[in-house]
Amino acid sequence: MNKVRELQRLVAGTRPGTPVQVKVLRDQQERFVALEVGELKESDAKPEPAASRFGLTLEALTRELARQLNLKIREGVIIANVEEGSLAAREGLRKGDVILEVERTPVASLGAFQETVSKLKPHDDILLLILREDRSFYSILHAPRG
Repeated sequence: MNKVRELQRLVAGTRPGTPVQVKVLRDQQERFVALEVGELKESDAKPEPAASRFGLTLEALTRELARQLNLKIREGVIIANVEEGSLAAREGLRKGDVILEVERTPVASLGAFQETVSKLKPHDDILLLILREDRSFYSILHAPRG
């Protein structure tokens, strides 16, 4: 088996707690590794106060989450959910996008995101650097006008 989707289907069809032997190729040598199939827990994502006004639910990009999503980066904040009809949805942001910068300031954690956004006024637009798949781009979240 050498396709990621095949592996994902095989793992999804195996009961959590089941011990398995996995053959890996490392340094041009085959090796067997004993593993136990685990269970992917639901996210503990919580709306960030600053993000919620735009319809975003964010979560920290942990090493484990980066591995699960096959990301090469280790810092940022992942978009766990985009509220339908929200400002973020209208700007094209998607679940799984990673926020790398806010207002050209690197975002390494939820705390860093919150700190940077808390310095902005409620009517300020927010410039985000987004990573989607292997491509990064800027997006502007326009503040609610009232």
